[in-house]
Amino acid sequence: MTKLETYKKIKTAIKRQFMKNGVIRIILLFVLLKMFNVICGDLSFADSIKSSPNYLVILIHGVGTNYNSTFVEKYGNLEKYLKQNLNLDGYVYGYNFLDSKGSNYDHAKELADLSIANNWFEKAREGFKSWYAKEVLKKPNAVDLVPENVIPHKYILIAHSEGGLAARAYVTSDYYNNDVAALIKSLERKT
Repeated sequence: MTKLETYKKIKTAIKRQFMKNGVIRIILLFVLLKMFNVICGDLSFADSIKSSPNYLVILIHGVGTNYNSTFVEKYGNLEKYLKQNLNLDGYVYGYNFLDSKGSNYDHAKELADLSIANNWFEKAREGFKSWYAKEVLKKPNAVDLVPENVIPHKYILIAHSEGGLAARAYVTSDYYNNDVAALIKSLERKT
């Protein structure tokens, strides 16, 4: 199956699955399009490119909430959908901020500041290595054998509400590592 055929198949699946929920449909379409552009770029050479993503997807909840209430309850388990329906198992991660009511700047540091032990980006890389060792190498305890060149070092951030402000605080910070491929901020509809 060519990249273009894969793109069309995924786009159709997204439309079918989420016609009732416009917010999720828009988020997933942006993720899909960004994933497709990062992986394929120019379609003339798309078939020669490895099909696995070159980045990790990080789901960032808003202030005063947590990962579960945002991305499982509110958005119908977005992580599960991305993993199962878009074959991104091993590439999608979400965590809780230590202080859900902390400042955007504190959340930005917790998200990706390399001077902070166990920041979200590092946790996602470690999660990917564990997944790769178990699922690809078929050696769950062989995390040290995961080749460095297969570990994604770029991220797509999907942020809900004020989680988007934390993500923006990171990409405009002095400790930004030019490692964010896309920032997708969900908008809350007032009913």
